[in-house]
Amino acid sequence: MHLTRLFSATILHRKVWFIWLLLGVLVPAAFPYLTPWEEDRTIVEPARAQAAWQMLWLAAMTWGLFQGAGFGEALSRQGLGEYLASQGTGKSSQLGQTWLACLLWKLPMLAAAVGICLFWASPADPVESKAWFWLNLQYAALFLMVFAALLLLAIGLASRIGQAGGFFLAFGLAAYGLVGVKFLATFFDSEKGVLLETVWTFSPHYHLADLTERLIFKSGNLPAGDFGNISLYLAALLAVHLAVSWFCFTPRRP
Repeated sequence: MHLTRLFSATILHRKVWFIWLLLGVLVPAAFPYLTPWEEDRTIVEPARAQAAWQMLWLAAMTWGLFQGAGFGEALSRQGLGEYLASQGTGKSSQLGQTWLACLLWKLPMLAAAVGICLFWASPADPVESKAWFWLNLQYAALFLMVFAALLLLAIGLASRIGQAGGFFLAFGLAAYGLVGVKFLATFFDSEKGVLLETVWTFSPHYHLADLTERLIFKSGNLPAGDFGNISLYLAALLAVHLAVSWFCFTPRRP
């Protein structure tokens, strides 16, 4: 796992992760007091949870994907991947170790978001608190599947077309799957057609992993069946992203 250690040390040395981690704590602390909380104190907890998870998504889809794309480009464009290949570290191992290094440094940020929600924003009612606990664990699992899939794509694409290209393609797909598909749904509800239905079907529905709305309205955790179906869908997306990333990834200068 020498490549994972190398890239982990690089992330640690750059210290950008610490800035995002700090923002992930400070923004949820301040954001609720920008709302009319004095009129209704019950909105403080949902607002804090919303800020915590939105900061996590923002960090993952910007810094997280950009970091992965940078490492993907470094492997192919700077000769590092070719050198490691000559030493017996194959294509799959390089892709996996690079992915793992970036994913590991998102875990403290994920832990911070979950911790803020559980210890600083949990409802006082015992029944709501229990549902809140399980909802945040479900959210964490779904978030990891989406980020892991997009990170693989950013690394694989960047090794072939460069950091900027790999990042913007992965980020654009993330924005479409998280936000754009929701706008597409409004057209799909009002006007159905074969083309629109095909686009909707084959779109990556990353938004299924975004449970922020359930936190805001304290809707409780997802039923086991719904959570299982969403998990299976996102796991299938992860497998597709892995296949595309492996196909695109090259440890040698293209």
